[in-house]
Amino acid sequence: MFGVKRSGYVLSECLLCLLLVIGIVLPLGNAIRQEARQVRQARQACQKVRQAYLKKEMDWYVQVQKR
Repeated sequence: MFGVKRSGYVLSECLLCLLLVIGIVLPLGNAIRQEARQVRQARQACQKVRQAYLKKEMDWYVQVQKR
């Protein structure tokens, strides 16, 4: 099938490849974008926790210095 050079077979091979790209590559790209979004959200959550911890630590330091 792939070796035959008739225009109908060549066209069907192109369509087959296009369907494979649509069926495999696009969902994979969507999964990668979703994973990147989750990583970004996790980083933001860690940054908020880190900032809250540093604020609490600085507040404690200020209280110790006032004594």
